Amino acid sequence: MAFHVGQKVVCVAVPQRGVYPDVLPEIGVIYTIRDVFDHIAGTFVRVHEIKNPVRLYEDIGMAECRFTTLAFRPVVERKTSIKVFEEILNREKVDA
Repeated sequence: MAFHVGQKVVCVAVPQRGVYPDVLPEIGVIYTIRDVFDHIAGTFVRVHEIKNPVRLYEDIGMAECRFTTLAFRPVVERKTSIKVFEEILNREKVDA
């Protein structure tokens, strides 16, 4: 599944906490992706709604905490249409 900057995602699993007291995403909360990273260990994201301090990581050097995409799923935005209800209402008016 491809993730992209600007995409709305919902947290479905809390990512594993590292050794630092970073702020983590919460299950059920919707976030907006601000960065996407491909790494040998998988694909990771950072979100606009969470900012953590930059720290030294063994595998990537100085960076802000990132979260595995396995903890998120895309938000499917559906536009609600009341057209079907308007058609029912109009049919009832014609039948009356």
